Amino acid sequence: SELQPDPEHRDLGGRMLVTPRCKYCAFSEGARPELLFDLAADPGETHNLATDPDHATALLEHRRLLREWMSAHGDPLALPTLQQG
Repeated sequence: SELQPDPEHRDLGGRMLVTPRCKYCAFSEGARPELLFDLAADPGETHNLATDPDHATALLEHRRLLREWMSAHGDPLALPTLQQG
């Protein structure tokens, strides 16, 4: 299936990266521009760890991985959080 844009939020863009342990989402804007879930500890994805200092290393690693993937694939979407580390 293909994700269809929300007509009320056409300017909002985002990308998602899934690793064996975590799911990371980054958005072009919004109140929560990043989401990080520990899929092993929280398979229902109910606890966003992106602002939890105990998960700062995982957050930085997933930012790096997504930034590298976007660069390798020529993805032009601007994601401000990827400039943070």
